[in-house]
Amino acid sequence: MSAKKQNSKKRQQRLAAQNRAAELISQKKYFAAVVLLQELVQKYPQNPNHLYSVAVCQRNLGQAKVALQTLERLERLHPKFPGTWLERGRIHDASGEIELAVNAFTNCVSLNPAYIGGWQGILALSKHIVDPNLLNAAKERYEHLASLDQALVLILRAFHDGQTYKAEQLCREYLKHEPQNVEAMRILARIGTQYGSLDDVEFLLESACEFSPNNRELRLEYIDVLHKRQQYSRALKNAEILVEQDPDDLLHKMARANQQVVLADFESALETYDEILEKHPDLQLASPQLFLSRGHAHKTLGNTEQSIEDYRSAYHKRIDFGDAYWSLANLKTYRFTPTEMDNMLSLVKQPEVDELDRVHIAFALGKSLEDQENYEESFRYYQLGNDLNRKRLKYKAETMTQNLRLQREICTKELLESHSRHGNHAPDPIFVVGLPRAGSTLLEQILASHSEVEGTRELHHIGTFAQKLNGRQKVNEKQRYPGVLKEITPTLIRKMGDLYLEETRDHRVEDKPFFIDKMPNNFRHIGLISSILPNAKIIDARRHPMSCSFSCYKQLFASGQEFTYGQKEIATYYRDYDQLMDHWDKVLPGKVLRVYYEDVVDNLETQVRRILDYCGLPFEESCLQFYNTKRAVRTPSAEQVRQPIYREGLDQWEHYAPWLHSMRRTLGESLRNYPYS
Repeated sequence: MSAKKQNSKKRQQRLAAQNRAAELISQKKYFAAVVLLQELVQKYPQNPNHLYSVAVCQRNLGQAKVALQTLERLERLHPKFPGTWLERGRIHDASGEIELAVNAFTNCVSLNPAYIGGWQGILALSKHIVDPNLLNAAKERYEHLASLDQALVLILRAFHDGQTYKAEQLCREYLKHEPQNVEAMRILARIGTQYGSLDDVEFLLESACEFSPNNRELRLEYIDVLHKRQQYSRALKNAEILVEQDPDDLLHKMARANQQVVLADFESALETYDEILEKHPDLQLASPQLFLSRGHAHKTLGNTEQSIEDYRSAYHKRIDFGDAYWSLANLKTYRFTPTEMDNMLSLVKQPEVDELDRVHIAFALGKSLEDQENYEESFRYYQLGNDLNRKRLKYKAETMTQNLRLQREICTKELLESHSRHGNHAPDPIFVVGLPRAGSTLLEQILASHSEVEGTRELHHIGTFAQKLNGRQKVNEKQRYPGVLKEITPTLIRKMGDLYLEETRDHRVEDKPFFIDKMPNNFRHIGLISSILPNAKIIDARRHPMSCSFSCYKQLFASGQEFTYGQKEIATYYRDYDQLMDHWDKVLPGKVLRVYYEDVVDNLETQVRRILDYCGLPFEESCLQFYNTKRAVRTPSAEQVRQPIYREGLDQWEHYAPWLHSMRRTLGESLRNYPYS
């Protein structure tokens, strides 16, 4: 018998035994079920459901203590299995141990919110629960799950258990028979979001909103994906629909305000934030996150004192709200009080504090101790924050190295020359690329101080095009991008160029002929940019390898930039970037203007004239006085570019040199060959 047939036979035998055990349990023949289940546990220890069913039987046989021992074994083998906590909750409830029961049911739904039994258990104990937020969530979730087909509940459970592929297959099969089922479309959209297929997700949710136009949760999810795709005008229109449906609903107003912020309508957004905080201070919406959002809006406008007040209010609402402390530190000019330092030093050591909050607090402590010139302790907390975040994000440096090596192999001079004839030849975009913290915000501010140039933000469109060209991939499947650049048609090249200019129109509110796309990661895609936008300008913001790498290492980014959370990781990325930029210089001679941060600091006017000349722009004195330009700045350098140029940060890394041997060693040739080393 072939191995395939043997596996099929074993699977059939296992399913038959599982079905027989389920039948015995339904007949309340618990002892016989346990005997059969124990055999399954021995043969298939990787399946947590067998041990879970054993515990269910033991509870029903009156063996609560033995059942709890079985659940301890189950937790050791499968620590994230929600059924462990569901069954513990039932055992503690039956024993009258109410607090333990509530905690167990809460743990169950925290691990998997599709476990209806966990929500049901919480509701059954509602008279013992004082937290209104937990009770409201339990009522809402239970009613929602109870309204769904059992098949959809099982799909949701698989999705929340991390069985994404299984959930997707089941969901697609379900939609074949129920093509207009909004809940199935929402589940498939969430799966698509995990894969990063946001264009597919947008289409799914747009269709679902047409089928169910008054479904608030659905439209909020649609607004969220439009926001992620930087389709802010459309997101705002959908938020307006919610406000029209219920003008008094504060959540609807909040959704609208969040889109107004990114479209630079700060005054309207702040009116909404103020309304919620002043008129409804006890509502759940008046949360730490709302204070944080209002603080960010004020920071972007340059209202530093008001942003400080809001960030402080955020952590007063929740003392371990790490993002509030980091946001204060990230102002770069704020100095923590002794009380705030004591709070952070205590919180960062507490394992029960959420890991992401500890990450934020560790970086905030690193910055504060750096300001106090206590560099050894400062590095200790920067290292802690980086270690925690690297473990959380699971970034693989070798994958990025391989991706950038493929760019050098695929994007030849001949290929790019053949493409450039077909793109959109509009000269509007000016791309500023490089590494984060390399001076790109300063260059953007200088250019945006020119009467013909508009500064926008870090736009995701080029990265989205690259992701779409790569397509959906299975695990270990070969990368399709950039190899697919050899196959794309002239029609598609032109279409992407047109689409880029169309989609970025949302961000151009000043009716100026040129605009800046400051996404630093676009250096990875200069071959694609030169193909679809052959007349676009590209400026490479370059900074000393150690200075830039350490500046990245001590910066906690809001999202993305996963390569920055380790000395070897950031140094490897810098080295790969250096090699790729050398490649672009060879295959696209004269295309990219390299601007060294050190040159800008040492001779501002010479570099400003050089940049403007490259962009074909006349010199304007305002570019030298960039710090007087009033505009929204959304990056960590917001405060610095509102001041005259300064030298203090150039050699800041040297204070930390004793602990940066790994970074220096990994940088290798990139460090030795840098002009200012």
